[in-house]
Amino acid sequence: MFFVTLYKKTYELYMIDLDKANVKEFNGELYPFENQFKFKRLYSYGQGDVLENKRLIKIHCRGASRKEAIDSNNKLIVFFLHKDMLYQWTEISVNKKLHFVCKI
Repeated sequence: MFFVTLYKKTYELYMIDLDKANVKEFNGELYPFENQFKFKRLYSYGQGDVLENKRLIKIHCRGASRKEAIDSNNKLIVFFLHKDMLYQWTEISVNKKLHFVCKI
């Protein structure tokens, strides 16, 4: 599961691995609760960096293929819609910046 927070003009993208929280797969084993819902920060960017303080409307994530039976090396790709501008970030981005896609 992915979600974005806004705090002090900085957006932060987080992930929670819900597979670690699936208690049905533990077969009666005890699993430390603190490991079940651990947030992992993946990316952060400032509201004024390239966005001109445009409000975040939606995100769309295509997860990595790391859990597939055959890893096709697909990386996490996230699209951010800020008002009327669409941006994209990839897990393996060299400069770790948002890339402008198009105006909507």
